[in-house]
Amino acid sequence: MILEADLGNSRIKWRLRDAEQLLASSVTEDLASFLLQSNKQVLAQNLPLARFCCVSVRSQSANEELAGECEALWGVSPEFARAEALLAGVVNGYESPLDLGADRWLAVVAAYSRLAKSCVVVDAGSAITVDLVSDQGRHLGGYIAPGLQLMRRSLGMTAGVRVSAESGIWDSAPGRSTQAAVTAALSAMVSGLIDEGIHQLEVKGAPAPELVLTGGDASWLKTRYPAAHYWPDLVLDGLAIAMPGS
Repeated sequence: MILEADLGNSRIKWRLRDAEQLLASSVTEDLASFLLQSNKQVLAQNLPLARFCCVSVRSQSANEELAGECEALWGVSPEFARAEALLAGVVNGYESPLDLGADRWLAVVAAYSRLAKSCVVVDAGSAITVDLVSDQGRHLGGYIAPGLQLMRRSLGMTAGVRVSAESGIWDSAPGRSTQAAVTAALSAMVSGLIDEGIHQLEVKGAPAPELVLTGGDASWLKTRYPAAHYWPDLVLDGLAIAMPGS
């Protein structure tokens, strides 16, 4: 059995699988819950865990804590994915390829592996990242912006501004109250970022690039871009490509 995990800033998405099928999967908010739930599933299978493959945007100390817990529970050390210069036909577009976030890299690799054409890959999590990929599989760079929850909290600190924690339905029409104006602005800002990414690809000769959405707020984005692909396990799918045994 192989355990795969996407260790984000605000949640942990994981799945347990063998060579033939998915055995279990879930999303948790903290390390303790992840270890408790995943270990319960590992024990239920009555088989040893062969590997633990993961991608992490967490601190070095957090990753070291995770490694100690995994070795104690299962006798395996986490294998952390890293960005590479080239993988599965995708060329890393960063000037220093290893500096590209591993989660962004895996999402790009997974999206291009499915589509084999130009695409804009949007991961809407704690941060919103937008990455561009050409028809030839060349990563052309991207954008990083604050995520929706972070923007809401920032505006919530302003006196008199109350911002709902729920994404709700997309609405970028000009607001006629403070609450509506804030909601509309967030929608307009995010759509502007995504539309600019699409425009940049079209300028480079990629007509009608595919749009791929993932991350915790991707379902909200889907209401604005109904034709987009919504692949919630995109980073984990990229992890399976990066670590073939997984």
